[in-house]
Amino acid sequence: MSYQNHGLFSDYYLQAILPTLPPWSEARSSASAFQAIRAEYARLKDELPTYSEAQTEEYFIKPVLKILGHHIEIQPLLHTALGVNRPDYAFFATKEDLKAARKHLGENEFFKAAIAIGDAKAWKRDLDRRSHEAKDAFSNANPNYQIDLSVAKMTWKTES
Repeated sequence: MSYQNHGLFSDYYLQAILPTLPPWSEARSSASAFQAIRAEYARLKDELPTYSEAQTEEYFIKPVLKILGHHIEIQPLLHTALGVNRPDYAFFATKEDLKAARKHLGENEFFKAAIAIGDAKAWKRDLDRRSHEAKDAFSNANPNYQIDLSVAKMTWKTES
């Protein structure tokens, strides 16, 4: 560890106590996660631009989510008045929250403990522009709309 101590803290505090405090261990954990993600990217960087959405999810996004320690369910069913939707991911704060929610898989009750939903796209997909190649011009043309629609549906149906 490198630092310049100008008398504000004792050297003992800086060397022995400070590294044991939670923010420092979290920073070390974040640094190791960053390095693992960086290695994953380096391994795949030449192939990523050629991957489809499903390949990008399987070979890059899912491993990154695992490295980051996320608790996720993949494509949970969401019933709405506008039809059925399947966000790519539902995120939960803890493993226990996810386990409890899984008892309600296929029901809107499942989403009550979710802290976020996520959607994955192919590596080269613009996230802020309309795709002219989209098969479903209504929901897949703009990735922002797809997530906004999921959130709107989720909020609308689970609050009633």
